[in-house]
Amino acid sequence: MTLLLWSTFMLVTLVSAGLVIAPGLTLRLANSRLPTKLFASRPIVSTERFFYRHHRAFGAFLMLGSLYTLYRLSFSANPSQMAALLFGDAPSPLLLGLAEGGIHFLWLSNAFIPTFGLIVFARPSLLKELEQWANRRVGDRFNLITNVRHQVRTLAQRHPRTLGVLLLLAGMYLWSMAGFYLSAGY
Repeated sequence: MTLLLWSTFMLVTLVSAGLVIAPGLTLRLANSRLPTKLFASRPIVSTERFFYRHHRAFGAFLMLGSLYTLYRLSFSANPSQMAALLFGDAPSPLLLGLAEGGIHFLWLSNAFIPTFGLIVFARPSLLKELEQWANRRVGDRFNLITNVRHQVRTLAQRHPRTLGVLLLLAGMYLWSMAGFYLSAGY
């Protein structure tokens, strides 16, 4: 984890220094095919055929798994133990209430899963409409990720040095905070 943090901070520092010193070269490298080749995604694999072929096994797995989870939540879930595990040795009443609410949420959500598992086991074709809705294409105007990427690119092309200075300051802040937390033993 430490290596990941330090390498990320180093990359931010290098990119921001590149934007301050040589913005044209840095922007050309960022807009070249290099990032696409480094982070190329694999083609989409369709799992529908495999899922429908083995629907009984998936349905049984869903039913048995959710029933086992319901059993464990009903008879052996203790909010104080869960709060102590998540939040430390002496959790406050607020954290105990949060842990108890989490147990209730898990219990309610697992109460509905056996019905879903039964549908998958018996007639998975009943889920076709839900599947088509989930696989729908989201329009370009609703595609938030593309919109944000476009705005960041536009900002970087209009004000590369300012963005570089801001990134450099953010990187230095992160370096100092990471150094503080790592030296403190967190």
